[in-house]
Amino acid sequence: MSEITEITGIGPVLAAACGKNGYTTIDKIAAATPKAFAVVPGVSEARALVIIRAAKVLLKTKGTAKSKAATPAAKNAAKAPAAEKLSAKKPKKKKGKKKDKAKSKKKKSNKKKKSGKKKKK
Repeated sequence: MSEITEITGIGPVLAAACGKNGYTTIDKIAAATPKAFAVVPGVSEARALVIIRAAKVLLKTKGTAKSKAATPAAKNAAKAPAAEKLSAKKPKKKKGKKKDKAKSKKKKSNKKKKSGKKKKK
């Protein structure tokens, strides 16, 4: 299981979960489909796709150069697809949010003041 922690996105906790589900080597993870790998607790299909790609890149770099210098290259190459996917899904934050909060606080305090006054008939 320690071998699979070389894959970007897999730490010791996820490695243990992968091992319980039969994914004990980089080869097994690289050969998996995103849907099949998503059965591991804490892994969605989108995350599975990123991890599988990282495993494939790691296998290629390990096969061509058996040095520790190849591992960071595999990790950096695997990060690129994930960054593109995640940035496309994140909604943009609205500017001036602090001003909106200040306005809503003023409105609430005004309502409290008005509700405290008794109306004369």
